Amino acid sequence: EHELSVGRPYLYVLGASRAGGKLQQISEAVNNGSLSLDYRYDQHDPEGLFLRSDHYNFARMEVPVIHYFTGHHADYH
Repeated sequence: EHELSVGRPYLYVLGASRAGGKLQQISEAVNNGSLSLDYRYDQHDPEGLFLRSDHYNFARMEVPVIHYFTGHHADYH
């Protein structure tokens, strides 16, 4: 299991910055430090993970969405 250096379970967060940062603020508040939230793919997504997600069609229609992603692993898809 992959964990960030702080030792907590992690989630990658994609799409949070697309709504002017408001979704990121909400996500952080709801999370309240329980998980390590990693935004590396929110700003730089070389694999197009957000574009390939089911969430993207909502984003295209300007519906604010966040795609939480646990990374590539044996149970992915």
